[in-house]
Amino acid sequence: MIYQIFRDLLPVQGMPERPEQIALSHRMLEAMRDGGIALCAAGKVSANKSEESR
Repeated sequence: MIYQIFRDLLPVQGMPERPEQIALSHRMLEAMRDGGIALCAAGKVSANKSEESR
């Protein structure tokens, strides 16, 4: 799926293929699968900090 996005879909929109971005996407996906990172946690932290500053 990552290869389809970065090698097929984005170039059609005029965005060049960037191997470093593909590698980073794979590392992020692996970390999410292994439970090493959760995207929802990042948003939750930001929301809490926003509420604290009010």
